[in-house]
Amino acid sequence: MTLPYTPTTAKAWASEHIRGFYEAPVTPLTPDLTLDREGIAQIVDSYVDWGVPAIVVGGNVSEGWNMTPTEWEDLHRAWADAARGRLDLWTIILDPSPRVAAERMQFLTDLGYIGAEVMNPAAYLVTDNEIFDYFSYLNDHTGLAIWLYRTPVTKVMMSLDMVRKVAELDLVVGIKEGSLIDGDADRLMGTCAEGFIVCNPVERHFLTHIKNGGQVMWATFFYSGFGRKRDVLRRYVELAEEGRYDEAAVLSAELDAARDVTDKVIGNRVKKLGSYASSIASVKAWFEAVGLPAGPVLPPLAQITDAERAELHRDLSDAGLI
Repeated sequence: MTLPYTPTTAKAWASEHIRGFYEAPVTPLTPDLTLDREGIAQIVDSYVDWGVPAIVVGGNVSEGWNMTPTEWEDLHRAWADAARGRLDLWTIILDPSPRVAAERMQFLTDLGYIGAEVMNPAAYLVTDNEIFDYFSYLNDHTGLAIWLYRTPVTKVMMSLDMVRKVAELDLVVGIKEGSLIDGDADRLMGTCAEGFIVCNPVERHFLTHIKNGGQVMWATFFYSGFGRKRDVLRRYVELAEEGRYDEAAVLSAELDAARDVTDKVIGNRVKKLGSYASSIASVKAWFEAVGLPAGPVLPPLAQITDAERAELHRDLSDAGLI
């Protein structure tokens, strides 16, 4: 595949092109824990109908970390087969070895993927110099655009100064600033390389982020999960992008109950545990509650109990999402 940018034009391309809701779907599985290709096709069809511009697959919530190499490759083939060029394809790379990451990124380039979110190593490479060298290796050994992810899941988070240094690499085009530290996304805005995109992935703060220059809700499941309130989400973002912030704020306030559910299901658990693992079964049940296929989680994760599913349904109903 010919990529729509070169290393020297990657940031300019991304700054112009990457906007809206880049959804990170769960991985649909059948009851016998095999890949549900029909479910993947259904999710892609729904996203195309909703106008979702891109998907970001293979990461924490999609259980990419818990798949064999063969399963991981099959997953990415399935999303590419279902997409058929109708939306952009990104992956999420979680490997501590830059050599493995680069090999996977080349495999995905051949499938038609146009970029990779890359989480800095969660083990071994932990000093500032080692983290920079990790991304420098990828910049020099792949052709894919690279999106950073700053998160407590890595245990050692990049400093803001290190983010700014890594952002100077040609193929590094943006960051999902998921540190959960208030104000860090704003501290990065406008202080990194020209064209570098900063995303605050907490939807509760998206309106403020747009006012400060934000342009994308990167690798989240809000547009999927907000169900019957999806149009409220879309409309307040459209108003904010037009500069009509007061009107946008009125609509945005209608989603506060939905945000509380998000905090309960995933945000608070990540803050407490530094991991997405305990949230995945609930997120998959959430997908099913809004009419999207999901299925069970891969072992050794525990399946959601009937009581937990019933509680989630009550919360989603009370929030007006189902």
